[in-house]
Amino acid sequence: MLLALCAVSGRALGQEPSVQQQLNALQQMVRDMQTHHQQEIDALTKKVTDQQAVIEDLKKNPAPPAQAAPALPAGKSPTTDTLIPNIPEPPKPSLETSMLDAGAAATSSATPDLGGGGNLLQLQQDVDELKAAQRQVRTGLFNPDISAAVDFITSYSRLNNNVNFTMRDIELMVQSNIDTFARAYIVLNAGTDLDPLNKTSIFGDVSLGVEEAAIATTSLPYGLQLKGGQFFADFTRMGKVHTHDRPFVDPTNSIETVIGGETKSRGIELTWLPKSGHYFRITGGLVDNIGANQPSTGKLTTLNGTEGTAFADRLNRPLQSLMGYGRAATLFELGKGAVLHIGADYAQSSQNTKRQIASADVKLEWHPNPASYDILEAGGELLWTKESGRLSSDATFANGNPFATSSASGGYVYAQYRFGTKWEPGFRIDYTRGQSFQQLDMNGDGFADMLERQTSRIWTYSAYLTYWASEFNRFRLQFNYVDSDSPLSVGKGRNDFQVFLQWTAIMGAHKHDFTP
Repeated sequence: MLLALCAVSGRALGQEPSVQQQLNALQQMVRDMQTHHQQEIDALTKKVTDQQAVIEDLKKNPAPPAQAAPALPAGKSPTTDTLIPNIPEPPKPSLETSMLDAGAAATSSATPDLGGGGNLLQLQQDVDELKAAQRQVRTGLFNPDISAAVDFITSYSRLNNNVNFTMRDIELMVQSNIDTFARAYIVLNAGTDLDPLNKTSIFGDVSLGVEEAAIATTSLPYGLQLKGGQFFADFTRMGKVHTHDRPFVDPTNSIETVIGGETKSRGIELTWLPKSGHYFRITGGLVDNIGANQPSTGKLTTLNGTEGTAFADRLNRPLQSLMGYGRAATLFELGKGAVLHIGADYAQSSQNTKRQIASADVKLEWHPNPASYDILEAGGELLWTKESGRLSSDATFANGNPFATSSASGGYVYAQYRFGTKWEPGFRIDYTRGQSFQQLDMNGDGFADMLERQTSRIWTYSAYLTYWASEFNRFRLQFNYVDSDSPLSVGKGRNDFQVFLQWTAIMGAHKHDFTP
């Protein structure tokens, strides 16, 4: 979004700055803001020191009560300006004006009596106000930003004749600079999975948990950034985007099947953004897993219809079982107002159960008219995964193979066009081919005695219309047509028509990391 704003601003001035120039400008603005903060702190500190020196001097040599006030230079009022030299302030960045107003008000409101005993009292009050302003400016750099997102969805499935009211996301985000070296953020989420097919329990499905909690560096050399904690791994394009920020209502089925939902992970991640004339980013990480939920390749459906785990899991976590991943991303300016984003990923863990994930993605952004807010966004992604290893006890039977392999693949394409500031229609096509396991009762005695691997194929066609009441208030109406060929898949072997109405509200500066 910042890149888009920079591009629009550049075109409004008759220029076409490169993406690297825009990034350099943003980095320079941050450095200027930090420099200005330090200058403000130094100025307030000097004023406090000077005021205290004046107080000490007046205590040693008090002025006679009847002594007239000294002559002031022409154009000067009897304020602390006569005691403390003016320190010129550097230009204030517009983003920080509100934070510095309090300090400016404190220094300009002092009007001491220069004669008599009231001088010491007034000067002491001035010092206290200056100290308070100094603390406000200093701590303002590190006060946490608190914001929230509310995502409410009404869904309907014609196949099951089912209507749900779903509070999918109640997301609270706290983020702040820790010092000049690091920043941290926490994302808490209380929500419900979006399931248009099945009736959801009243208030029973809401669960509160920590979605993200991570620390990231801000001043490592050579364009490096290190992140540690629980976070959405920089893996795939749409998998790391929070559900309320995605361009469509429901999760993309191919990502759910291959990844297991959002790319939720715990571990460490290192990003390198080399300083060059062309934007390029390389990310590598070592985490316990990628995916908020279990992918289809590891799912087991029991005889009674419950869901289990097909592959055996270890009680400990050896080093070889950790998942390593990497992503390379870049972008190209195709012409006036057009930017093409390209990315590719690969991840693997190789202990006990081996899991591999690969993806490639592309997105085009085009601003056809610099004088309007029109934006065309189109993109797509291809995904593939394979899982193999020793089966769990629920999936192992006499004379059966204790090892198995399953795979899943798929992808999606979408396009949307924003007309001005309000309306944004779009469409999406998603295809998924996924494998999973099921227990079978071959002899009819009521007990499972065989394992079967099943393959399902699902096509989902979506059309949606978004209305932006404001930047912080959004409505979206979406229609899905689901074409499935498997009784174990979403459509239960029959086609389904689904309707979603989404209402999303944002409170505060609720913006997640920009990772193209």
